[in-house]
Amino acid sequence: MNKNFQSLGGINKKYYVNFYRLDYILKKVSCVDLCKIDAQGEDLNILKGMSLILKKRLIKIIKIELSFINFYEKNDLNYLDIINFLSVYKYKLINISKIKYFKNQIGFCDAYFELSE
Repeated sequence: MNKNFQSLGGINKKYYVNFYRLDYILKKVSCVDLCKIDAQGEDLNILKGMSLILKKRLIKIIKIELSFINFYEKNDLNYLDIINFLSVYKYKLINISKIKYFKNQIGFCDAYFELSE
């Protein structure tokens, strides 16, 4: 986190965990109605990690948190990258909700993308 946002202060330990790409986890699934992603600035990387699923058009709606302020040191602001990435796979923005403000500007919101036919 950067100096603008310090809600996780006081963390003393780091843990390393195994992870799997969503492409691997969902490889035997035929359809997903809703996929919710809230990954604290790593959302675009997660979307890239599920490119095979997106290409196969297996997810109907993706809910993702779009940030308009860079809260994290190691991540660039990427809401336009997310919108453009999803449009390549024929997802269109259909709704936004839960708009949160930070110092009188939009900080982040939940965005819903629907697979278009």
